[in-house]
Amino acid sequence: MRWDCGIDLGTANARMALAGGGILLDEPARLALSDGDATLYAGENAWRLLGREPRGLRVESPLRDGVPESEMLLTRSFQWLFRRGELLRRRKNAVLVSCSPAARPAYREALMVSALDAGATDVALVRSDAACALGSGVDLMGPQATFLVDVGAGKMTATLFSLGREVAFGSLPYGMDRINRRIVDALRTDYGFSVGWRTAEELKLALASVHPGDLTKVKARAAGLDLQTRLPRLAEVSPELIAKLCAEPMRELMDLCRQVLSQAPEEISADLNDLGAVLCGGGAQIPGLDKLVGDHLGIPCTIAEAPALCGIKGLAAMLLETDRYAPLIWQRMAVAQKR
Repeated sequence: MRWDCGIDLGTANARMALAGGGILLDEPARLALSDGDATLYAGENAWRLLGREPRGLRVESPLRDGVPESEMLLTRSFQWLFRRGELLRRRKNAVLVSCSPAARPAYREALMVSALDAGATDVALVRSDAACALGSGVDLMGPQATFLVDVGAGKMTATLFSLGREVAFGSLPYGMDRINRRIVDALRTDYGFSVGWRTAEELKLALASVHPGDLTKVKARAAGLDLQTRLPRLAEVSPELIAKLCAEPMRELMDLCRQVLSQAPEEISADLNDLGAVLCGGGAQIPGLDKLVGDHLGIPCTIAEAPALCGIKGLAAMLLETDRYAPLIWQRMAVAQKR
């Protein structure tokens, strides 16, 4: 089977690779819609409007915590991606789509149906953790163990692989976007200062650290609304506050990793002492996370090269060697099978 493109549609970003063409697109997964649900802007152009929406326009994401907001938003997102890839001009359009391994059957079906409604003729789902492992450069199809920790915006997962198959798996029902929400809530309740989602994301990227040795000494200035005066102002935000808000999600991630590793057979445990854990996903870039994982698990921990792109790099590899990686295909649906 020949696949034309691979799509990694996440909570924060949408990425697409074409067969033989490499990664074509890497933009925020946002749509700007009119009151009549017409798509006015998508991707980077929609992201720039987030928090700045005029009347009659709203900015939406097709996924929230890895779960679809609506099939309409999913379909519109696939239409945008297919147009960017100029795929709708073809008579046949076979698409690989990454999907959270924790996704329920109803969501998996909705993802495939939405892609078919947008113009695909054949859709196959690939576990997002398997695509990330492949894109991180490990020998996923080999007999040695691979322990992958995917720290995404909507979901965080930990998976043990051998021969490209799951040995043990665990997930959290949220991702790094929870830290954004905690920043917004903490500044509002404790400091009487209201900031938007974009500002919270910028504060997280600038100040977040999960290891004491990597804590920055520089404060960041954030623009927001003083809730007492109801006027705009600038406020200084300390790295200690952001580190505190990161602590609980990271503690739960460490517990998840321990739980998954506790299910490992003896020989796989021996592999992990040598090969260690691999971090991928956008959250893997938070300073100190590799040290935190290594300290808690007692095994080496490395960050994949360009960790945020591991998923789409894995799908791009599958487009090049479809027969070799055919066992990684999870589910499949063609136009004739759509209900």
